[in-house]
Parts: sequence; C-alpha cells; structure tokens
Amino acid sequence: MQQQKSIPIERTCLALSQAGIRFSARAYRNARHRAASRREVQDEQIKDKLRALHTEDEQGRKAPESLYGVRKIWVWLQNNGFPDIARCTVERLMKELGYQGGRRGKGTVTTRAGRDKKADDLVNRQFTVEAPDRVWVVDFTYVRTNSGFSYTAFISDLFAARILGWATSSRANQNLVDQALLMAIQTRASQDHPLLVGPDLPEEMKVIHHGDAGSVYTSGEYTQTLELEGLRPSIGTIGDAYDNAAAESLIGLYKTEATRPDSPFRTGPLNDASDVEYVTASWVHWYNAERIHTKAGNMAPIKAENQYYQNSAQHRAAA
Repeated sequence: MQQQKSIPIERTCLALSQAGIRFSARAYRNARHRAASRREVQDEQIKDKLRALHTEDEQGRKAPESLYGVRKIWVWLQNNGFPDIARCTVERLMKELGYQGGRRGKGTVTTRAGRDKKADDLVNRQFTVEAPDRVWVVDFTYVRTNSGFSYTAFISDLFAARILGWATSSRANQNLVDQALLMAIQTRASQDHPLLVGPDLPEEMKVIHHGDAGSVYTSGEYTQTLELEGLRPSIGTIGDAYDNAAAESLIGLYKTEATRPDSPFRTGPLNDASDVEYVTASWVHWYNAERIHTKAGNMAPIKAENQYYQNSAQHRAAA
C-alpha cells in the first residue's frame, strides 16, 4: 500500500486563503503546541466522571447514575466536585459522548375496575403537600419474566416521593397490595417520627391513601384495613393517569430504571418473581437513599424528609 504524502501547511493555508478563509501557518503551529486551556482541562475531567458512570463493572452493570439525563447529571456534578458547572456545559459534553440517560416508554393500564363502592377523590390532582404523611399514593404494575408476568405494588409518600412500601408477586391479587401496605406502615413505625395509627384518629390527622379505582384498592377487605389503620381512602378514575399522576410517574421510573434489559440493577435475565424482587429491592434502596428528585429539592427522598424534620425542630425550638 502506497504511503500518502503529507501536504505542507503553507500550501494548505494558501488554498484556504484563495477560498476566502484566512488562516496562517503560524497560527496553526501555535494552536498545535499551546497548552490546554482551563476549560479544556475541566471538560476532560467531567468526561472522565461521565465515562466512569457508563463503564460496566465485573457483573456487566453500569452505575445507577448512568440513568440520569442532562438536568440530574448537572445536579450530580455540582454535588461531586464541580459546584460551578453550567447546565449548557453538561448538555454539550453529554452530547459529545452520546449519553442521553433513561428514556421512558409508554404506560400500560393494568387496573381492573372494582365493583365495590369507591371512596371520593380527596386529592383532586393536587400532588404537592407541605409535609410527610399527608398523602400516600399507590399503584401496581406488571413485569415480564421468562416464566410469565410478575407484579409489583408500590406505596409512596407524596411529600418527597419516598417509597414506603412495595411487594412483588406472580399474581396481581389482594395479598400483593396488602403486603405493600404492611411494609409502609412498618417503615413509618420504625422511624423517629412514627405515624399515628388507629381507627379513632380524627379525620384531619389521618393520612390520605390515594389510588385508582382498581378492584384490589376498592375491595371491602382493603377498605376495612385502611380504616383500622387510620388511613383515609381516596380513589381517582380508573385508567386516568392524571388522577393518579404521582403513582404513575413512579411506575414509569421503575420500568425505565429497574426492569428494562440494560438496567444497572439487573445482573441477568428475569426468570421469575424472585428475580424481580431482587432487582426491585436494589432499585428502591438507591431510589430512596441516593436518587436525585426534583420534587425533593434535588435531594434523595430520605434526605429531604430528614431535612424537613430538622427544620421543624429548629422552628419549634426558636418559638
């Protein structure tokens, strides 16, 4: 193979000049030998951090933060050594590296309408609350496995989007949502600010339990359990994502971040419900303790709740 001869830079500059582009040989040589600028050095440092998030470990998994898009990576970098970085810089570098973060797919309605009389909608699409344990939102979804469908139910607190309870099963039945509810109650009972429970609580002190009109949430058995625990049932319209938007959003994140084939929480195929349970446990731990949430002031849900209680204690002490 004949070696291609290089063209002297002077001839290249002459050709560019004749085409109306001014570029001198001296400028070219200076550009080649100049030291890297501060911006270029920082760009490479940031790129190294981003590449590290997308590098697979010995089990073939990337870091969970590889799921982040531009906005969350921007916040993450501010908390990890680059406090003054601009969002446009993050967007530019992610584009150069070809990173986009997780993309959500279309949702699927999995709810069957119940025949029992349903409670009123006490939330009315108002999904912002001023404190924990004002409103809990609930929903469940399916996950495809090699042995059929598995189902996962969630209960989350509307204040900082913290997942309080969850359960997985090969059947979408009453026991699935009962187990998620039991975990949520136990989660609150084990913290420094336990939830007040019991049927004799005044209505204004009860947590609103908001879901859609699915049969597992409107059944007489489940409604009675809520009443005994001191929770106020609230039901939106079946199949209407807007009436239960907070829970639907959580389901979307779960499918995008935890269960899809390239999820950093998976180590292989999902063969049955036990594999889904393992993946879900890993994801929920990261989601509550580490994941950046806009709703939680760009903090993880547990940190946002702790900050709320710290601020409340300081206000009481100052009063």
